[in-house]
Amino acid sequence: MVSEQRQDTRENRRIALYAEALPLSESVETTGLGRALVPVFVALGEAVSSALLSPARIKAMLPPIHEALPKSLILPGMPALALDEIRSRAKIAPAISTTWSMRSIAARAGSRISADMLFAVLGADARSYVRAQLLAGRLGLSYSIYAVDDPFQWDGAGAGVRKKLYPELLASFGAAEHIFAITPELSAELSSRVERSVTPLPLPYTEPSVDSERTKDQLIYVGNLGHLYAAAFRDLVDAVSRFRIASGRNLVLRATLPAENLKRVIGDIPNHVIPGRIAARQDLAREIAESRAAICPIAFSDPSGMTETSFPSKLLDYLAHARQILIWGPPKAVAVRYFVEHGLGYVASTPDQLTDSLDRLLAAPQDFRESYRKILKRNHGPEAFDAIIQRMLSGFAGAAER
Repeated sequence: MVSEQRQDTRENRRIALYAEALPLSESVETTGLGRALVPVFVALGEAVSSALLSPARIKAMLPPIHEALPKSLILPGMPALALDEIRSRAKIAPAISTTWSMRSIAARAGSRISADMLFAVLGADARSYVRAQLLAGRLGLSYSIYAVDDPFQWDGAGAGVRKKLYPELLASFGAAEHIFAITPELSAELSSRVERSVTPLPLPYTEPSVDSERTKDQLIYVGNLGHLYAAAFRDLVDAVSRFRIASGRNLVLRATLPAENLKRVIGDIPNHVIPGRIAARQDLAREIAESRAAICPIAFSDPSGMTETSFPSKLLDYLAHARQILIWGPPKAVAVRYFVEHGLGYVASTPDQLTDSLDRLLAAPQDFRESYRKILKRNHGPEAFDAIIQRMLSGFAGAAER
């Protein structure tokens, strides 16, 4: 039950949420920041009075918004990539383009926003942090940052653009009321760069766990295959192939991405690898629950260092629904350290360990669901997220009254 104190705080201190992605319907497959937004929205609950959403692509405005979000909260912003296209065609300087875009969004949304602060949920794109600061200024609001990725490792623009952007990025962190980050590792990294306190705020998980009595002889990988996963995923494809030959079992590897995307990563798709999207969240949960194990490959070569600060959001789905989980990656990766620290499932950082882990989880499978769900509730339950947000709102309320 929500306490009276919490209700009073949330009635008096309202959040306008800003993000450059859309929290989409349960019937639409989402990845990355769009995926992270849904549990953040749900966990923030009644504290959110409005949401300024600036999707990365114009076409991202077409799918339906998540069912849990009242339409009255949504105030569409200006698509970030569309702004870049306008800027490049018109040869407008980045700062001028960004200022114009935030002025445009603020003008359309300002009269409809009743909030005390802007809460910006942002990913790796360094420009989004600058845009959030400008928007908050245009709206006359203080703002807080929730970093889901490290913007200082962003490689989405040339070195010259990143160099010019660096002081603006530092300034956006310097002006923020509060700074949060998705992992303790990212918190420490950002804190050392911006010389500010950064509070770890693990991504909340708000969906019910799914069980199934049915078992498919398959491993499952959920999500896209960017540079943080691609090479390690190829290792797993080869390892499954060797297991099939040695055991005579018809084990398959289910990958929830389109065949054309998978082909770009691994070339010709072997018969034992089955690609294909699973759009509806309930269907995805069931597919994870019916698999022998869920797998998470992590890049061994990552110049950006993101594997050492980022927590793959797919692991929350795995912890909620999987019977067994296999992590294949370097010892310093956040996902590897997380599973070693909590003694969860199988962790492999050498080829021999990978072979041994596959043999054990397939030959003598165990059911880790109870352990996984306890860790999920303790570390990622909405209550823990809510407690940190309440401290932020209470602190803001105290500062406003002084």
